[in-house]
Amino acid sequence: MESLRETLMSGGRWMILRQVLGQSVRLIISILLTRIIAPEDFGVVAKAIAVTGIVELIFIHGLFGSIVRSDSLNNDQLNYLFIFSLIISLIITSLLFFLAEPISLFYDDDRIIWVVRIAALSVLVSGIKTVFNALLTREMRFKQLAIVNIAATVFASSLTLLLALLDFGT
Repeated sequence: MESLRETLMSGGRWMILRQVLGQSVRLIISILLTRIIAPEDFGVVAKAIAVTGIVELIFIHGLFGSIVRSDSLNNDQLNYLFIFSLIISLIITSLLFFLAEPISLFYDDDRIIWVVRIAALSVLVSGIKTVFNALLTREMRFKQLAIVNIAATVFASSLTLLLALLDFGT
């Protein structure tokens, strides 16, 4: 069995690789998006992410931290946490979907409505993956965590680029 030091060193390398590859993919996609999207449209995306990002940060990180720091969790508790996370993320996603129009009134920008609605799906996805990510972190399975997160970043970035190429939202 690996020692704690070896596990942490290997985990550190995987987390660095995850950050480098994730940031590289996001940078490449951002460069490509600057060629496709008009500058004023970036502001629309930023406004939507400001709303959905704050909601996601508050909900997801609280649950993630409680799972990672818990002394012991049995399967029933993990199932409950997953169902709880799924239900709360569905509620938040639905609220953001229906509040997209009032949010657009706040920003005085109708273009933000569908961007908020699409960005709200990230809350749902985060709610689904939170328990799994927390368990992988808790079990120090950094390689699997890095691979899953890199794949998710590539998928989400590719989808973003595809939607921009299809001129979605205009």
